[in-house]
Amino acid sequence: MKITPYSWPDTPVLAYDTETTGLDYHRGAKMFSFSTCTCNDLDAPPEFHVCRLDQPSTKTAHVEHLRSIWTGDGKQIPKVMHNAKFDIRMTEQFLQENLEGNVVHDTYVMSKLLMTDHYSHALDDLAWDLYGASRSHDKAITPYTAGGRGYERVPEHLMDAYQRADVDRTMSLFMFFWPKIQVDPKLLDIYTHEIKLLWATLRIEERGVMIHRNRCRELITELKGKEKRTVEELRRLTYPGFKPGNSDQVAHLLYDVAKYKVIKKTKTGKRAVDKHTMAALKEVKPDTRIDLVQAYRSWVRGQSIVASYLDLADTYGIIHPQINTVGAQTGRESCSKPNLQNVEQEGVLLNPYPIPARRCFRPRNGHVNFHIDYKGIEMRILVQYSGEDSMIERLRTKDPDDDVHDIAAALFYGDRYIKCKDPQMKKSLRKAAKNGNFAIPYGAGWKKVVVTLGLDPVTGRTAFMRYCTALPKLAALPRDVISEIMCTGYATTLFGRQIYVPKNQAFIGMNYKVQGTAAEVCKRAQVYLHEWLQHEIKDVFIILPIHDEIVFEVPSRWLEPKKLRRLMMGIRERMIYCPQMTVPLEIEIEYTVDSWAVKKPYLLEV
Repeated sequence: MKITPYSWPDTPVLAYDTETTGLDYHRGAKMFSFSTCTCNDLDAPPEFHVCRLDQPSTKTAHVEHLRSIWTGDGKQIPKVMHNAKFDIRMTEQFLQENLEGNVVHDTYVMSKLLMTDHYSHALDDLAWDLYGASRSHDKAITPYTAGGRGYERVPEHLMDAYQRADVDRTMSLFMFFWPKIQVDPKLLDIYTHEIKLLWATLRIEERGVMIHRNRCRELITELKGKEKRTVEELRRLTYPGFKPGNSDQVAHLLYDVAKYKVIKKTKTGKRAVDKHTMAALKEVKPDTRIDLVQAYRSWVRGQSIVASYLDLADTYGIIHPQINTVGAQTGRESCSKPNLQNVEQEGVLLNPYPIPARRCFRPRNGHVNFHIDYKGIEMRILVQYSGEDSMIERLRTKDPDDDVHDIAAALFYGDRYIKCKDPQMKKSLRKAAKNGNFAIPYGAGWKKVVVTLGLDPVTGRTAFMRYCTALPKLAALPRDVISEIMCTGYATTLFGRQIYVPKNQAFIGMNYKVQGTAAEVCKRAQVYLHEWLQHEIKDVFIILPIHDEIVFEVPSRWLEPKKLRRLMMGIRERMIYCPQMTVPLEIEIEYTVDSWAVKKPYLLEV
């Protein structure tokens, strides 16, 4: 499962860019032109080509040129793009061919890796900021592309200049970024896996996720009913005509009627009524009217989200989401059109009225969806960073009830937990201890931990000190991370990714380190799984990564017990493979033949 890293290209490097009629390649956008910039010698001027594919007189020659770049011997020519996944997808669509196996580079990924704090990773912004590249060609075509219109409307002479500028900027960024990545073995390793992930993600998007159209419509109807009843109840408690969707009226209700103290204002000076402010006000003083406003917002938002599923699905009921493999500053993936990484299920403080949208998703006919999640990966990473021996040893045990939170509960509650005979009480104590076990490595002080544990201040402080004495490395983790950031300005993940953290916000460094490391683990697993499934299994597919979870689509013929166990063992082997971690990883498996809302556990004996 080792990935061969890239080296400095021995052959000429080709910067490549496509021009299309739109940005959504799953909904009809087509490629109508491409441009290249070849750099054979750093001391010689680059060579540019702009090739239109929408003109009959030149189309045949330009298509042949396109094939010579991407197929046969051309696969070995390193092709540099900015947002390579988009350009590859448009090219695959045009040529009707899988182009995997080509050597590619992505300056967008490079920028995300090297400049985590930069305000923009757009090609024109980077080129302007790094070496003052002109934006005149961008401005010249803006009147023709405003409002989301396709670039095919731009006059050819302006488009020609714009295309040359784009590949020129891409090549320049590559020359700037690539030596910085190549000189650092850890960065090169991360980058190599990121490029491999682009290919895996292309296939994930291509396969897509199936929705249940009737259940989507039923949920929209259900949410409309809840919205109506919520508005009626709010008007009963306030006044006829009250509009919970009107921010000014909500502010009047909270601050003038309910007499809450203003704790935040918007940029325009208005009294804030956002979800964070509402949650904070509720903690000060509970109020049914706040609950109803929160519920109203959730029902309205939910209708919009579920309607987008219906709108974005193709004729077969398949959604092809757009996954940004380096969407977050920490390296985490993000998802749009629609956002399937936040399909709400459980209520939380900021949204205690979740939308049961998981019922909208289902396996294809004749298939089963397996949802495979990393078990307790956040705590495992915290323990990894701390090097706490007793915790590491406990995580190596096979007993699911004998874990690190059991250690914490015994330290926090003593005999009250250890000798507890009431299963429900013991479960409640363990849950509170689990929250405290997370709170301390993230920097919570004894007062906050005491509240979390439900203890009086004297008993709670003693319990806090007992934990810190028994697990000093874990307790010291926040201080160590803050010190790291104050010295370097970065939170460095286990794999070597450096995530910029402002020194006045060093307290968030631990969160960045954990998120960044977990993201890397999951992304590498996708790479290993993609190559294995593609070459050895062929009919099992990854259909979606959701943070620390990977969703698979498995044909029903794999459900024979021995075959299924072999498949799950193969998946497990690749998901837990992480030589950078001394703390072992583990997975939890659930499956569904109906919808994502009714998953069942699958027990894999290892």
